[in-house]
Amino acid sequence: MNASPGPGTEAVEGAVSVVEVLQEALNSFVRGAQHRTERIRSKLELLKHRLGPQGQKIFGYAMLGLAMLAIRNLGKRGFRLLTVGTATVYPIYSSFKALEADDDRLNRRWLAYWVCLGVAGSLEGLGDSVLRLFPSYHFLKLAFLLWLQRSGATLGYGIGLRPWLKKSEKSVDSFLQVLNHQIKQTLKELEELYLRYQLKLRNLVEEQGKRLRILT
Repeated sequence: MNASPGPGTEAVEGAVSVVEVLQEALNSFVRGAQHRTERIRSKLELLKHRLGPQGQKIFGYAMLGLAMLAIRNLGKRGFRLLTVGTATVYPIYSSFKALEADDDRLNRRWLAYWVCLGVAGSLEGLGDSVLRLFPSYHFLKLAFLLWLQRSGATLGYGIGLRPWLKKSEKSVDSFLQVLNHQIKQTLKELEELYLRYQLKLRNLVEEQGKRLRILT
């Protein structure tokens, strides 16, 4: 006589069935997305062939104009989120990939990007009120970030920042050394001052305790 399956077995079988259904639905969605992507790609290739070089330029400018209109409709907050995301999300992931791959060329590229981004951010902070008066400032900033991520950071660092930093390296190192010494000295003096006040407070509390004991 065969034993009937218990509730635990039925639950496991039901869970397996749900997983299989979800997996099949996911595979179907992926296949559909790939099919639609291929159709769009083939249509774009056909359009590219029909337009010719001049038509392709016009089409590209039209698509760029539509993209700018879409970005403008995001509003200030949405555009700010888009700019921050462009400046950080992809570069952070690309920097992670470069570190994991231990690729010196990629590491230098993304280090150059972060250096250029830091300098650009500092300059923007100094002239932010003036820069925002330009009507296309946000679009230019977004284009600048994309340019930095492509090849602009390596170019900007190699031509602009590196020569200036190499020229100022000794002066900056000396300044940082003096500043580091001054900070350590200040922290030491603050620690000594704290210990002196702590000792005075302890002595004051002990004296008050002695007086109270004498009075009682």
